[in-house]
Amino acid sequence: MEYPPKRKYRYGETMYVQEILLQFYPRAVKISPVRLGKLPEPPPGVEWSEEERRMLMTSQRWADAVAIEDGVLHLIEAKLLPARYPEGESKLRFYRTLVPNTESLKVYTWDLIICELFTPTDDILTRTLCRQDGIEFRQFTPEWYPIWLSIYPARGWKQPAIE
Repeated sequence: MEYPPKRKYRYGETMYVQEILLQFYPRAVKISPVRLGKLPEPPPGVEWSEEERRMLMTSQRWADAVAIEDGVLHLIEAKLLPARYPEGESKLRFYRTLVPNTESLKVYTWDLIICELFTPTDDILTRTLCRQDGIEFRQFTPEWYPIWLSIYPARGWKQPAIE
């Protein structure tokens, strides 16, 4: 199986996604992470140039998780850093269009796609954006989040180069 590239906050995010899946979807079929399918064809009367197709192919198409139960596909995106919450909302809007074209999900039966953005803290702006776009904004704070957040800047900090 192919996995997305490593990111410096990937381990905390992976733990977060796994806790979400275990707590909220214990009996569901779970896939994490999931590579989403190709872009759908353009609407009738619209032609995409080769350059536009190449540009669209470079988009990252890895959803954090999918949980399938009772004919419902839960498309899950989890963000730990508040600055990334709006990014999660916009990714879910894009991912929703890719789910029907994902080969690995065609073996399961589902009638409804529910997009869910999980965050450890509340954010009014992102909550409003999610409500406008039909995405569920769910707050779930694991026990280890304050500790992870306190060490995150230390992991992301680089000593400036002195010339």
